[in-house]
Amino acid sequence: MKQRIISTSVAAVALVVVTAIGAEPQTADPVKLTPRPKMVAWEQGKLRLTKATKIMYSGEGAKAEAESLGEKLRPATGYPFPVAGPPPANTAFFGILLELQPKANHLGNEGFMMEVGPGMARIAAATTNGLAKGCSILVQLLPAAILEKKPQENVKWEMPCCKLFDLPDDAGGITK
Repeated sequence: MKQRIISTSVAAVALVVVTAIGAEPQTADPVKLTPRPKMVAWEQGKLRLTKATKIMYSGEGAKAEAESLGEKLRPATGYPFPVAGPPPANTAFFGILLELQPKANHLGNEGFMMEVGPGMARIAAATTNGLAKGCSILVQLLPAAILEKKPQENVKWEMPCCKLFDLPDDAGGITK
């Protein structure tokens, strides 16, 4: 009985967290993330990477992380993933955006926020360490073939739409 009450309470808290950020709760994780961020909310839809997908960055020091992400994505996809500074204000942007926000000190040294929607993935962090952690998770959202060193054919380079959030724990990293 006690275990059932605890399980029900945990499920209710998870539902409240997912509902609070506007996501439709799903029953199973479409992707296993290791280590798992503190908050993961899966949403409907997918972001598909194409030959036209750009990686853009904002903030001093974010360019190196954007270039590193491009280096991870290029071999298996065969896509160019050009890296550029921030998108112009008030314009539609489709691709991946890395934002370094030093004033977001509530995220700590390795914390990050990520939102993946049908047209864009956005990772925000206070430090380059946080951006690197977010980029590592973003790569895991793609099919496992992303780890291959040569272009893979017949792979849909899609990731599920989601909202992720992580803060450093006592060990100084992503929660396990």
